Amino acid sequence: MPQMVWMARPDGFVEYFSRRWYEYTGVGPETLGEGWSQVLHPDDFARTVDRWNASIASGQGYDIDYRLRRGRDGEYRWFLGRALPHRDPHTGQILRWFGTCTDIHDQKMAEEALRLAKEQSDRDSRAKDEFLSVLSHELRTPLSAILGWVQLLEMGVLDDAESRDAVRTIKQQAKVQSQLIEDLLEVSRIINGKFTMRHEPVPLTDVIERTLETVAPSAADKNIMIDRGRWDSRLLVEGDPQRIGQLAWNLLTNAVKFTPNGGRITVSIDGDDTHARITVADTGKGIDTEHLQRIFEHFNQADSTATRAQGGLGLGLSIVRHIVRMHGGSIEARSAGVDRGSEFVVTLPRLKTVASPPAPSNARRLGPDALGGLSILVVDDEESARVVAEASLTKFGATVLTASSANEALHILANGTGIDVVISDIGMPVVSGFELVRSIRASVPPVSGIPAIALTAFASIDDQTRALDAGFNAHVAKPLDAPELVRQVLGVLGR
Repeated sequence: MPQMVWMARPDGFVEYFSRRWYEYTGVGPETLGEGWSQVLHPDDFARTVDRWNASIASGQGYDIDYRLRRGRDGEYRWFLGRALPHRDPHTGQILRWFGTCTDIHDQKMAEEALRLAKEQSDRDSRAKDEFLSVLSHELRTPLSAILGWVQLLEMGVLDDAESRDAVRTIKQQAKVQSQLIEDLLEVSRIINGKFTMRHEPVPLTDVIERTLETVAPSAADKNIMIDRGRWDSRLLVEGDPQRIGQLAWNLLTNAVKFTPNGGRITVSIDGDDTHARITVADTGKGIDTEHLQRIFEHFNQADSTATRAQGGLGLGLSIVRHIVRMHGGSIEARSAGVDRGSEFVVTLPRLKTVASPPAPSNARRLGPDALGGLSILVVDDEESARVVAEASLTKFGATVLTASSANEALHILANGTGIDVVISDIGMPVVSGFELVRSIRASVPPVSGIPAIALTAFASIDDQTRALDAGFNAHVAKPLDAPELVRQVLGVLGR
């Protein structure tokens, strides 16, 4: 029989095991009587013995699953143990117990795998629901502020100072929403293996300086002091300056977010012969020990409840970790505990070449005639996007023509209207911006040499690379930042 068969006396003393029992357990007759318990798994011993004694006392059938040790390798496998009493037909007295042990290990493992899979599925479902709830909240929050101020502006009930505040808030909240979307896209690229980066010498202080300038207004709003600690301007690393700026921006904005009004953030850049370090320390909220272990996971936040004090999707630090790893480095989070501040240390392989002194800033003050005398063609299938771009460029002195499709743009260019720069969306129906710029480059001079800028919501570094490979001279991400667009126009014209 495939089962192991056994028989016991009415008092439970086992007096017989079949050959399969001895083959499986690897033990001899010493398992007769009560010796069989020596091959039971220790965790199953007490309940198995208790159940067997209960059956002997009540005369009821014995039915239990337990693990028995296999003699040849010591593995414990699950068995279903069953026994029924054989009674005297006249007196009903138990004469003997007949029992079997059936191997159910594979079935048990399958059931366990199914149970674990269901638990994981339930956890994933809860996590998805929680994330969608947080995502909805985080996207609606800036949108609510934007729509609220826009309605007040439309009603004309704001004075000049209030109108300026409204515009500043709308701009700020639009940037917040844009960053949320970009973080989601970045995590999608990481998960799908489409996260790319360039490799070139990067002076760390240059990148961090630019990032500090970007973060400074947010810190000033909370009266947070940003100090420089150790500052080695000679440090070079190999990597992508945009990605390193991205990780620095995430660390600094995180520090600003979790540091209370009047707090302090210290940024240091130092290193040794083989490594460069970026350290961002703050006097903020701090991190409890339990959360410190999970802080770099996707969608992870110390507080995901509806009453949490800080917003965000919990993506920034997971993106930072991935960028650091792509550069062959490491990142460590430190905190003495809640309300005792935090410190993040990024360590990257160092290049031996000494960084040259930072180049003078080419930032310029853009006046209303910065684009005076220029003729610019704006191509976008969305009317609102064309109107905003046209209004922005016109305010800086440009003459602006618009086209709602790539074919219309090519028709305008073919008529020789003296266009100096083409600014085009990428995602357009029928003919994309990529195809448009390729057609421009394939044309005859002077059309073939007209500088072209991609102004698009396809804003990743991969999208930038694709745009430049297609023939664009520059890439500007939507939502439109008018001064940045003007600077790019001047840049592609060499001004």
